[in-house]
Amino acid sequence: MKTMHTDEYEISIAREIIVCRRFTAKLRKRLEERAGRFGVSDPDQIEAAQGLQTKKPSRKELKQWREDIEALAIWAQRLREYEDALRMMRTSAPS
Repeated sequence: MKTMHTDEYEISIAREIIVCRRFTAKLRKRLEERAGRFGVSDPDQIEAAQGLQTKKPSRKELKQWREDIEALAIWAQRLREYEDALRMMRTSAPS
């Protein structure tokens, strides 16, 4: 099967890369803020660090924290896939 290459595909993938980069940056920032606020980088470390921290996250915040960690992994994987696709597309494009 022959693959067709067009500028529109590259443009679409490049846009998706921008969306993924922005969202992963947003998630990383939220995770860094929580790590700074609670003194640990993972919500599962809260109990172990109980004596070191001054604040304890609410259940709602713990839930969101875990969801953000999962979302970051998904969005980072998606970003890698788009970047790989764009790289392959550019290397296989006719000159």
